[in-house]
Parts: sequence; structure tokens; C-alpha cells
Amino acid sequence: MANYYYFVPSLPSIRPDGGSYMTVDDFLALCRSHIGKGDYRTLVEVVKGDGLVKGNAFIEGYSRFRTMVEKELVWQRSRRLGKDRSEYHNDTPPTGAISAAVRKAVEDEDPLRAEKSLLDLHFDYLDRNVGPEHRWDLTALISYALKLQLLSRRDSFTVEKGKGEFTRLSEALRGEIFN
Repeated sequence: MANYYYFVPSLPSIRPDGGSYMTVDDFLALCRSHIGKGDYRTLVEVVKGDGLVKGNAFIEGYSRFRTMVEKELVWQRSRRLGKDRSEYHNDTPPTGAISAAVRKAVEDEDPLRAEKSLLDLHFDYLDRNVGPEHRWDLTALISYALKLQLLSRRDSFTVEKGKGEFTRLSEALRGEIFN
């Protein structure tokens, strides 16, 4: 696996509560001129979601993590709604930390804060699982790209859009009730 000792440290550091310094497409364009063709293809496959990249332990681990979070979300939401949870059985039991974080998000009265806490959970996983042996290689770049995707999702949440959507839905509901 190639190492990018100069390229990786030149990237702006990103945090879940920080700003987005570049888009995922800008990042891919930058990578195209700084990393090998095989690594670039792998990075594009990961970012574009063209299927699971086989043989990369980091990607496979993150995929398992995402599946655990998604299934735990369904399970916790069904619990909160009083639905039969046996239908939503999680084949891979999540860790206590995942269960606690998802439960906290599901029970949060503020949907924006709940979504951000779930994004933080993903961000934390990516930070913890790169490991010192991968700080300068493709794994670091994959983690960086996934973090940029998380920030892009976070930046799509705005109070104005949320209030607008809430108003639209509540007006439609009022119309159905009173007509």
C-alpha cells in the first residue's frame, strides 16, 4: 500500500463541529493528482457507493458499523413506537456504546441535535479506527472522504429548511383534519 507522507498532512483537519473546507468532489479532484491510480479508483468506489470494496479491512469494518447503527436505529424507533421489535432483529448485536448513542438520539426531542449526534457517532468511529499504522495511506484518505460526506450531510440541515418543512407538513395535516 502506498504512503502519502506529504499529501495527507497537507489536508485541512476536519472535526464534526467544524466547517467544511472542501466538497467531496474537490477532494477527489485533489487526490487524482496526488495518489496512485489504483488507490484513486478504490477511493472513488467508496465515495460513490458503487458497492463494497472487497479486501479492505477498514471499509469492511465501517460497513459493519453502519449496518449495526442502522439496524439499532430501526430497533430503537420501533421500541419507541411500541411496535413488535422481533421483526427488526439485529443479526449483529451492536456494542453497548452504539446502543446507548442510538437510544439517546432516538429519545432526543430535538431532531437536529439527534441527527448531529448520530453523525458524531460515525465521525468518532472513523477517527478511532484509522490507527497509527494507517495515518499516511489510503485508509486515512478513505476516512477523510467519509468525514467530508458526513459534513456535507450535516451542512444540509438548516433551521430555516426544517421550520419550512415543519410548517408545510403541519399545514397539510390541518387541511386534512379540517376539510
